[in-house]
Amino acid sequence: MRKIKAAFCRARQNRRGQASIEYVLMLGSIMVILSAFITAFHKDIVRWFFMFVGQLLTQ
Repeated sequence: MRKIKAAFCRARQNRRGQASIEYVLMLGSIMVILSAFITAFHKDIVRWFFMFVGQLLTQ
């Protein structure tokens, strides 16, 4: 019974590390998608940004 309890306690301690790893992987995948989007559409993004700023300044 003690061995089972000890194994359960170790498994609970490892979950915190598992959550951290999942968070880092999720953040990494979001960054990859975001960088691919920016790389593909960087000229359009800059144009939209300056059009938006220009519209704010003219109003």
